[in-house]
Amino acid sequence: MLVKRSALEKAGGIEKIKGEIIDDCALAKLLKKSDPIWLGLTRSTSSLRGYITLPDVWRMVCRTAFVQLNHSALKLAGTVIGMVIIYLVPIASILAGFFSQEFEMLTVGLAAWAFMAVAYTPTLRLYSRPAWEACLLPLAALLYTAMTLDSARKYWTNNAPLWKGRPNVK
Repeated sequence: MLVKRSALEKAGGIEKIKGEIIDDCALAKLLKKSDPIWLGLTRSTSSLRGYITLPDVWRMVCRTAFVQLNHSALKLAGTVIGMVIIYLVPIASILAGFFSQEFEMLTVGLAAWAFMAVAYTPTLRLYSRPAWEACLLPLAALLYTAMTLDSARKYWTNNAPLWKGRPNVK
């Protein structure tokens, strides 16, 4: 995140968020209290932390997902339901329509999958990624949902991962 020093000082300084697990979200929330914030995409930044493998990404999401939901079972349920409806129902509709030979169900599922892929294509283009990767959104959603559920499970079983030596609790 890029933040003007004057805006950070006006918001109370970095000391206000030093104990937060998801520091970028905490910083945005802190800054938003005193001034509007701008969220945008850019090609000129890169991550300092390399999340190359699926286990690396899984650990990162597990560390933060349930924290972002404020450890709320209700928010978790809403997130899972939303992810299923938006990303997984179209695939289920395609499969069900194909195997039952229900042309309308197949068409609706294909249309929903196509709409989600088309909506994601500008982001892929911005980051010089091939457009076909947009077709992987349902798989990404399935994995992210599983990671989020795992994050909650680890929290509920007192097995939440540490971040910089701190427990993942608020």
